[in-house]
Amino acid sequence: EACLREARQIFRMKSGGDKMKAKKMAFQFLTKLLGVTDESAPYTSSLMESERPVDNVRMDCDDSIHLDSQMAHDQMNWVRKIAKQWCHAWSFVRGFHDIVQKGN
Repeated sequence: EACLREARQIFRMKSGGDKMKAKKMAFQFLTKLLGVTDESAPYTSSLMESERPVDNVRMDCDDSIHLDSQMAHDQMNWVRKIAKQWCHAWSFVRGFHDIVQKGN
């Protein structure tokens, strides 16, 4: 999500300010970078279907990674910048969770 938001900002400039075009360009860029295909992408059920149990959803997930190595190399600084922001957040959440668990 963070990468998509950042990519939309970058592509908004390249799309002449057209938000929908920027969103499409960002989506195409990230799916190529991450190697996401129609087969590996998650999908939603119709509104009339009840949600499946989380454990079943996790079992069906395709967690294999097929990075486009050339794109990853070209975009390394960009991805590193975004990942660094999230590492700080996750570190805080993990520490806070540990404190809450000890209190219970």
